[in-house]
Amino acid sequence: MNEDNTTSAVRPNAGVGTLVFGLSAQSDAVLRLDLGAPVQQADCRSITAAQLTDITRTICALFPTQGDRQNDAVSVIESLCHLGYRGEIWVLAPPLLRPKMVESELRGLAKGLTLRLMAGHLPPLSEI
Repeated sequence: MNEDNTTSAVRPNAGVGTLVFGLSAQSDAVLRLDLGAPVQQADCRSITAAQLTDITRTICALFPTQGDRQNDAVSVIESLCHLGYRGEIWVLAPPLLRPKMVESELRGLAKGLTLRLMAGHLPPLSEI
């Protein structure tokens, strides 16, 4: 993360499955992550534990850009925890005034899962 809370391209380990909630798998924000592995879109209302078996990373938006408020970060985190998910959760967000505070709140919901807030990765709220 840069000094101004923006995130440059991130290259995680290749070969892991990734689910994206509340964003298009082809959105600029997701493509900038350079995931190097298959990316699938998902809906937290219909995801099952069986679908999560090969998934080691999920990506969601603090505020979804596709207008579907059911796939915001809180809903996704709660659904994943309920299903016993054990992988990483990356939360993309617009620039935030207090990103550490938001990240702390989300980690409290994530019940010990690895969670990373990437503030500045999405456009400002006025554009979402």
